[in-house]
Amino acid sequence: MNRLFILISFLFVMTLTGCMEIETKIILQLDGSAVIKETVRFHKELLDFTDDEGKSLVTPYIEKSACEDRAKLFGEGTVLTSHTIKNLNGGVKVLEAEYKIPDIDNLYVINPYF
Repeated sequence: MNRLFILISFLFVMTLTGCMEIETKIILQLDGSAVIKETVRFHKELLDFTDDEGKSLVTPYIEKSACEDRAKLFGEGTVLTSHTIKNLNGGVKVLEAEYKIPDIDNLYVINPYF
């Protein structure tokens, strides 16, 4: 019974630790449009995953072209207006992307990383 408790506790703690943090802010405008600010923090452990050729499996998802594709998923007319990738201490990368959607009624919020 004690081993089962330890195993369950370990799995619970592991699910609370994350290698990726996503923050999405939606700022409504008076004209009915919206600005979507997305900040995604990738920790080194996640960035270390590579394919057989040694290429990162994660970094293609934070490139500007991937963000432009993701803009289409937010709704009709959404465009990428700003894209920045920052390197922080400890091998952490942070994506800061900003999107503009002309009509908030067309907004469809999804998590494109899952």
